[in-house]
Amino acid sequence: MTSLHLKRDLRSSWILTSGFLRRHKWAVALSLILTGLFAAFVGFPNDPGWVRWLGAGKDKQIREIAHQIGATGSLAQYNIVIVVALWLVGLARRSRYLQRLAAVTFMSTVIAGAFCNLLRFPIGRARPHTKESHLTFKGPQFQAKYHGFPSGHTSTAFGTAVPLLIAVPEVGVPATAFAAAMAWARVYDKQHYPTDVTVGAIIGIIAGIAGGWPMLRLRRRLQRGP
Repeated sequence: MTSLHLKRDLRSSWILTSGFLRRHKWAVALSLILTGLFAAFVGFPNDPGWVRWLGAGKDKQIREIAHQIGATGSLAQYNIVIVVALWLVGLARRSRYLQRLAAVTFMSTVIAGAFCNLLRFPIGRARPHTKESHLTFKGPQFQAKYHGFPSGHTSTAFGTAVPLLIAVPEVGVPATAFAAAMAWARVYDKQHYPTDVTVGAIIGIIAGIAGGWPMLRLRRRLQRGP
């Protein structure tokens, strides 16, 4: 029965998130277009100045903290752990809502991460630690050092946090705080420029809203009762 519920939850989470994105496709498209214009005309040219303002990489101890945040915030070590933990809590409490929310959160995270990967492979932006120009765009690249734009860690962190922030704020607030810390850490550790994490965050937020908003509506219906 448990595995059957999991399969159903994953299927319904895809229907919810993809359905939301289809219904609001013009708003999503406009958001992504405006984000792209911001990156091209504001973000990319000003990245070095923002990096200097943040003092990225200057303090070795702080950079080590930033590195550890990035290391523990990978998909397998953070996002999946959060999703599985939420699903198990739902199972223990016999809460089908929490189990469905866990599946939706997983789907939002996957959509955010997949979209980032689809972008950064053909763009090929050099990461800051390569010491190449901030305007280095090499086109399709398999090397991770040219997968700077956008930030996958930041995108998946927000893709996980936003559905929780919308549906269960008591869990979503610390998750969102961690996502913000991830964005800072990736810049300070010289893995990404500010524009990379900003665009990554926007992608994660869009994917998170797509999953979280339908779950909030469901929660309200459940609270009203039959």
